[in-house]
Amino acid sequence: MTNDLSDEALLRQLGERLLQYRLNRNITQAALAKEAGVSARTINRVERWHSIQVSNFIRLLRSLGLLGHIDAPCARASVKSHTAD
Repeated sequence: MTNDLSDEALLRQLGERLLQYRLNRNITQAALAKEAGVSARTINRVERWHSIQVSNFIRLLRSLGLLGHIDAPCARASVKSHTAD
């Protein structure tokens, strides 16, 4: 994924990827919803490229075994020291 994607394009990619992971595990939307502790409507929304709450997205990633893949945006940024010129 690149920075030049629109929000809509990014939502589409995320939704399609989550759908594929769910299908690869051979589980229904209802089963994933129960496992993740979210509503089936939430699964349906994300798979149809709609936005959902970040907390629900995290629950879905955890249930699909994908939570470890978000390390990059969650990595601690290095602190730059600012010196006067």
